[in-house]
Amino acid sequence: MFSSTMEVNIVSITLDQQALVALHDPAFEKMPGYCQRFVRQCIEALYGDDYERFEASSALRAAKRWRQSDFAHDPRNGSQIGDILYYEHGHGPFGHVAIRVPGNQVAENSVVHRSRKNGGKGTRTLEAVGEPSLIVRLPPLKVQTR
Repeated sequence: MFSSTMEVNIVSITLDQQALVALHDPAFEKMPGYCQRFVRQCIEALYGDDYERFEASSALRAAKRWRQSDFAHDPRNGSQIGDILYYEHGHGPFGHVAIRVPGNQVAENSVVHRSRKNGGKGTRTLEAVGEPSLIVRLPPLKVQTR
């Protein structure tokens, strides 16, 4: 009798990893100014439709939905890599949203940076984008591998 043992590993995939891939993937929104669509696509690529109830046509409207959830965090406590950062003030009438990535940067789709190689997609420092008004923190996705 033969016994087969297969090792099962649990791998965590985080939103910042997905955002960094999305910056160079042509399937993700690159039209400058479509920040909410870009972040929504990152969330959907990782989690499917698990969080679609929070989606809206603008960053400002989405922030209002997320603010009522258990995923909302006070920005005064600081952000972590993988957090979704909402800017409800000082970023035009629709607000702005970006995803925190390593190196004190955010991955975003910004109308401010139309000259970027990938349309509006790119990174900026946390300092350059400013203080968020809301932080949304989603759990890492756990995937089993063999």
